[in-house]
Amino acid sequence: MKRLVAVGLALVLSLGLCPTARADIPVVVPDPVYIPVVVPDPVVARPFWVFIPYPIDPPAIPTGGSGLTRTYVGTSPNLRYIPAFQYQLLISDPQGGYSCTAYAMAMAVDKSTYGGSRVTGRQIRALSTAPAYVGLTLPQAIAAASRLYVPVTDESGSGTWVDVLSALRHGRGVVLQGDYDQIPDSYSGQPSFDGNHALYIDYLHSSGSYLYVMDPLQRNGARWVPVAIMQKFAEKLARTTGIYPRLFYAVTVTTRLLH
Repeated sequence: MKRLVAVGLALVLSLGLCPTARADIPVVVPDPVYIPVVVPDPVVARPFWVFIPYPIDPPAIPTGGSGLTRTYVGTSPNLRYIPAFQYQLLISDPQGGYSCTAYAMAMAVDKSTYGGSRVTGRQIRALSTAPAYVGLTLPQAIAAASRLYVPVTDESGSGTWVDVLSALRHGRGVVLQGDYDQIPDSYSGQPSFDGNHALYIDYLHSSGSYLYVMDPLQRNGARWVPVAIMQKFAEKLARTTGIYPRLFYAVTVTTRLLH
């Protein structure tokens, strides 16, 4: 009997059914299931969205005040289409680490079409003219969107931070490039990373103090980020490249609230 047990254990180990834990094996993140999401506009003191683990309220927003319950566009009740969040470091995408602009643009395309064109960041990269294993420029990502017949406008070198906020107030989504070393660890999806990065901003909270940011490096999904942080993020890259006060960003067409 002991001999049979020993033989059985040896067979199990030889088949790899009892692997030893190794610290060098990366965490495998499965591809997300993209489901259209329509959520109410943020309302102060509300709990969590159903099935969506994102906080509905920005932090430090005082209770009360009519300006906190509506957006800059449309009238109550306000329903805004939220694109599906896309995380870029997927086991299925070997170039995901170089594709932040592609993933941000994919969310912008989703927003522009109200979910009608649910393209992934990997597909945006495939449609672009970018060489393998390098980051995409905004024109390359925009060219990919145009192949899907989705217009996105490159405002790089012409618009300032004031123009970014104006676009958001008018219902446009923004693909924004900046320097990730300006993002505090509490808002960062990868604190060890301090290079150039791109993310998608869906809208500006009616308080004017917070942006709803979809950062492809943020595994926990979209979240509220103070306006001042995103401004530093964008302006640091602009200063480094010498185009400040102009910035690197692109805007979608205007999307309207759903009633």
